[in-house]
Amino acid sequence: MLKTWANRQKAFNTLTLNALLAAVFVPITSISVGLLTRDVLGLFLGLMVGQLVPYIALEWRFRTQIAKHLSS
Repeated sequence: MLKTWANRQKAFNTLTLNALLAAVFVPITSISVGLLTRDVLGLFLGLMVGQLVPYIALEWRFRTQIAKHLSS
């Protein structure tokens, strides 16, 4: 949903940065948590946490615009 919002706002640089953040952060967290837990569940949790970071970055970028849109 936030990617659609960013696209409608023509925030293409933000979308590019978000994709790069996901491409770097997801493998790092997946591998790190997977190595720490030595289990498939660790890889899954790392993937989930890694995908959460780009979402939080988009939400942080558009928080004022979204709040303004929801209040009207």
